[in-house]
Amino acid sequence: QQQQQQQEQQQQRTHELNLELNNNMSAVTKEELAKHTTADDCWIAVDGQVYNVTDFLGDHPGGKKAILLYAGKDATEEFMMLHKPDIIVKYGESLKVGPLK
Repeated sequence: QQQQQQQEQQQQRTHELNLELNNNMSAVTKEELAKHTTADDCWIAVDGQVYNVTDFLGDHPGGKKAILLYAGKDATEEFMMLHKPDIIVKYGESLKVGPLK
């Protein structure tokens, strides 16, 4: 239960940071996100943020296929099941395109 509380607190902190950053970035529509679905141009959405993960595909510990399954889509549910929430804060900032509209 303590671990679950910690995860919820981390998710809240991540969400608050994302809200703060949204004020300075252009929103990405679902239609725009859906255009980026290949290994040469791969975007995903996690927790309301869109990330260009093209250059990260080869470095992903779970392999690039795991990410490509969700290319051009919202991968929040799957991402949160497999990763700690602070991972996106730690590694995602440099990949961020903007908030999902």
